[in-house]
Amino acid sequence: MISKKKEIYYVVITQKDPLTNTWKKKWIRSGTSKREAEKLERKLLNEKDEGVVILTGRGIPTLLDFLTRWLDTCIKPPARKVATYTNYRAICKRVINDLGVHKLDKITPLMIVTYYKELSGRGLSNTTVRLTHRILKAALDQAVKWQLLNRNPLIDVDPPAPIKPKNEALTTTDALALIEYATKQSKQSGYTRNKVSCILLLGIFCGLRRGEIAGLRWQDVDFTESTLHIRHSLLRIPISDLARLDYPYIKRSTNSTLVLDTVKTEASENSIIVPQHVTSFLRHVKRQYDTNRMRFGPHFHNTQFVMANEIGDPYDPNWYRKTLHKLIQSYNDSHPESSPIPLIRSRPSAYSSHYPTGK
Repeated sequence: MISKKKEIYYVVITQKDPLTNTWKKKWIRSGTSKREAEKLERKLLNEKDEGVVILTGRGIPTLLDFLTRWLDTCIKPPARKVATYTNYRAICKRVINDLGVHKLDKITPLMIVTYYKELSGRGLSNTTVRLTHRILKAALDQAVKWQLLNRNPLIDVDPPAPIKPKNEALTTTDALALIEYATKQSKQSGYTRNKVSCILLLGIFCGLRRGEIAGLRWQDVDFTESTLHIRHSLLRIPISDLARLDYPYIKRSTNSTLVLDTVKTEASENSIIVPQHVTSFLRHVKRQYDTNRMRFGPHFHNTQFVMANEIGDPYDPNWYRKTLHKLIQSYNDSHPESSPIPLIRSRPSAYSSHYPTGK
């Protein structure tokens, strides 16, 4: 349809808005010539028949509006795991703060390349910038599917090249020395130090991640078959991200919540054959758990977590890194004649490359 307002001809196209799922009229300005308006109308109708999205400024959302809708529709649980949603939301919050006022069709490859350089200049790691690229590209891919864009501008943007991390795996000698040191410390310091030894054994000999160690429960341990079943991961999330209440375990605090969620992928859910000495140590930890349950009686929280404190509550996943750093620093200070053991940057299983793990 062609409409005229104050000597100006407009082509009016009716199209469904994918964000609101309602039909809206789009007014495309042509000019003062009716013939040119008719020519533009034929061109737009042909494009519409071919599936090309007809975009006008008024109907195109800003990056802020789009990312907010995308997170809520495509990422927020139960669409994706809560840990994924928390990470994606944090990245999108930064992007929105920096670029949120721009409409989707005004985002250019040069704008994004410049933005990545700015992020690096602020001190953000190469890994964080690459993650930002991956999330933003996935979001704008969805914008194309929702017919908000005809083409994703990030197709023409190369993310920063990955930086190969330094190999932090311990030698067999150093790994055994650290385990022996932790075991001696546990005999001297008692309950908590015993848990540090358990972290090392499960990380080094079984290859478990931090969240998997924290989320391991006694029903996941098969002492008869010397097997661990990896089904869950314990993580701390902002309380605002608690989208459901059917987690096997939830513990709220003021601003955040501990939740026991399933592992991210089916590939992560597996069974691990445990070395005999690790099984023996886990039997010792189980005896401690049962002793504390009888000792504290009704005050004991029978959560069934392997890595639980004396009253049965699980250790916060953030506790693991801090505690291991203290242990390694203590070892290095007490062995000045030896080469220092590097601090763990990611997870206990970063030290497991010299040890085979059953799957």
